[in-house]
Amino acid sequence: MDGDGSAQSYFKAHRSLPLDTRHVIEDPMFHDSKRSQWTQMADLVAYAAYMHVDQHPRNKFAWGWYQDFLSKILPS
Repeated sequence: MDGDGSAQSYFKAHRSLPLDTRHVIEDPMFHDSKRSQWTQMADLVAYAAYMHVDQHPRNKFAWGWYQDFLSKILPS
């Protein structure tokens, strides 16, 4: 989860679900990407996919990241 840790909406929404229908074990919470390699990887994948879809001249350096690195490992 991205953000500054102050938003409680995910926590409250998850806790409002009936216990027997929850599919996530823990409450969603903020993780500072500076301290989490998993969050850094997720951010990079999301950024590469976004650059593939939203191509503008200012981000041309990343246009091929999805094709070059992710399309080979992610399902179509």
